[in-house]
Order: sequence, then structure tokens, then C-alpha cells
Amino acid sequence: MKRSILLFVVIGLLIGVLVVWLIWNANRQRVEVIPVAAPQTTAPLVEQKMYFIAVDNGGEDGELVGCNDSLVPIGRWVSSEGDIKRTIIEDLFTQHEQTYQRSGLYNPLWQSSLSVQTLELKDGLATLTLQGTLKLDSRCDGLRAQSMLQAALKQFEGVQAVHITINNRPLGEIIP
Repeated sequence: MKRSILLFVVIGLLIGVLVVWLIWNANRQRVEVIPVAAPQTTAPLVEQKMYFIAVDNGGEDGELVGCNDSLVPIGRWVSSEGDIKRTIIEDLFTQHEQTYQRSGLYNPLWQSSLSVQTLELKDGLATLTLQGTLKLDSRCDGLRAQSMLQAALKQFEGVQAVHITINNRPLGEIIP
């Protein structure tokens, strides 16, 4: 009799463990990996430059700009499809850290919220029309931001001069 009771207890425990295991596994999320076919064609990448600032280094690391600063080019791979000039400018506006990655280079646009409305090139003049909020900490930041945007556009063939407006006001009038 004791053996029968012991056998029932063991079987009951095994059934209990099995039920708990089944319930636990039923509640787990199942992840199914479905292979995705690679796109048939991909546009080649081209290296272009974004520019950031080496503050107060007297032009040692690049073109002398702003308040005794250097304008330093950083290579960036972008798709050759679409408007590459616009892509580079829009990439600058997605950089919301005070310094660019681990380079230590300063980004005076880091607090701004800007978007490209139009970007046109005619007779060597690139006209960049922006919307949004330009937030600068100083006059030096304004000069730095202006230099960065101009250099980003002047790297392209055919661009000899750059005119920038923000909310229909010339950038030169907005810089404190």
C-alpha cells in the first residue's frame, strides 16, 4: 500500500512538472527566422565629406575658419542615388551630439532642428533653403556652422558660391 501511494505521488509530481513545463513553453515567444532575399540592384556608394570644427587650433588641422578654428573634413559613404548634396546636408542635421563620434571635433549645429526645404544649383550658386530652429551658443558657433554648410556644398563640382537661408532669412543676418 505504501508503495502504491509513493508511486502515485511520484507520478503526480512528474505530471505536475510536465504541465508546468508545457505551460511555460506555450507562453514563450517563438522567433522564426525568415531569410530575406537581397535586393536585385544596389546603388554604389560614393565617399563625400561632412565638415566639423577643431576649436581654437589656428587652422592646424584644416582650413582656418570661425574664431581661430579649423574646418576638418570627415569622409562619409553615401548612396550614389538621389541628390548627394542634399543627403550630406541632411546627415549633418542628424548629428545631435556636441562632438562628432569619437573624433573630438565640435558640431555647432548639435542643438539645432533644421530640415532642407530646397537645394538648387544654378550658374555655380548653390542656394540652400532651410526650415526650423537654429540654436547657437555664440557668434563663433554661427561662423562655424556657416563654414560647415558652405564647405559641405562647395566640395561638389560646379558649386562656386553658397547662399543659405533659414526660415526665409539669410544665415548672415541670423548669426548673433
